[in-house]
Amino acid sequence: MIDLDPHQYAMQKQSMVKCVIKARKMHETKHLLKLDIQAAFSSINWEYLEYALKLAAVPLNIIQYIMSMLELRYSRATGQLKCGSGQGDCLSSLLFSLYINTVIQKLSETYDVIAYCDDILLGLDTDQSDELALNSADAEFRNIGLTLKQAKCQSTRKGHKINFMGVEFEPQLGTSKAIIDTSISEKAKKVMENLKRLHQNKVNNHVILKFIQYILVPKANWGAFIDLSDSKSKYEILDQQIAEYVKELFGVECTTQRIYEFLYNPHDAQGLQLLMPGQAFDTQQLVMSCPNDVDQGFEQYHNKRKEFIDNATKKFEANLTIQADRAQEYSNTLVLQ
Repeated sequence: MIDLDPHQYAMQKQSMVKCVIKARKMHETKHLLKLDIQAAFSSINWEYLEYALKLAAVPLNIIQYIMSMLELRYSRATGQLKCGSGQGDCLSSLLFSLYINTVIQKLSETYDVIAYCDDILLGLDTDQSDELALNSADAEFRNIGLTLKQAKCQSTRKGHKINFMGVEFEPQLGTSKAIIDTSISEKAKKVMENLKRLHQNKVNNHVILKFIQYILVPKANWGAFIDLSDSKSKYEILDQQIAEYVKELFGVECTTQRIYEFLYNPHDAQGLQLLMPGQAFDTQQLVMSCPNDVDQGFEQYHNKRKEFIDNATKKFEANLTIQADRAQEYSNTLVLQ
């Protein structure tokens, strides 16, 4: 197992939630400085990466496999590649996190650091200079063959609004916008537009439902884990928009509320068991009740979520039993007649 610096969250469980919670806490007392690495993944030096893999005690046969994979990469535009890695997959994220591990360790000796692969945020005290921090970080990155785009690095102290992990942090200490206001609603609408086009092109309804389950709802629901409690009504509105969209998309003749219940009810209650953020908002907020131990917060959330599924299933089964009894009574009445 590769041992990364704890300030590098990319390969940790609940990584995005941890990053946002820590960033909010950091912004209460510190100015934020977001670093921008020039062509980060494309500039990885293979020789140094191999050294970093050996330093991490990765088995030699795995190192050889990784290096062979990288060395065989080819671009139609530039021909045989001499550096860099892929991007957007788990292995590339791990390799990049390992590649910059020593830099994260060095920066964390002086500053508060939050890193998610190449998304890096520094927390600076009032007496710590932005320029000095940028120059120090740039020097560390240059040691491993990377450079900062200093003109694109952003600082709340200089009046910049910093977008980190989907959250927009304001220049004033301790202020940030809700994720549902800055990105979630817009992304959900784009997914719904794309799914509508697929449906118009006669894509199978079962496939569309899978897209709703694995793309649309996850685009909307993760923010409820970390947005503040006053955002609940906005997530409830988003829930209704998704239910109305599903009703319109499939031309179902029933109430929007019935569609809504179908979306969030458990599988054993004939539902899709989707985590609808408005309906499950209070349960998801349990994560925020343990800001210093997000894993414990998620454990409380999972326990509460399981309790909801179990209770909803029992209620459905009880209703089925009542309906079966009534059907039997009606049948007996017919026999007597």
